[in-house]
Amino acid sequence: MGNLKEESHISNLIQNHTKFLTFCHRYKKAIFISGYFALLIPTLQLAFQIF
Repeated sequence: MGNLKEESHISNLIQNHTKFLTFCHRYKKAIFISGYFALLIPTLQLAFQIF
């Protein structure tokens, strides 16, 4: 009985992982751009403080 539960849990994990990967693949550009801006903004703030 416990074995069946574990198997369904593992298949759920795999499904979630696949969903996560497809999500990442679909929104790769958006994630990349937001990450880029997250790094860019503090760098610009530092640069403008220096000048």
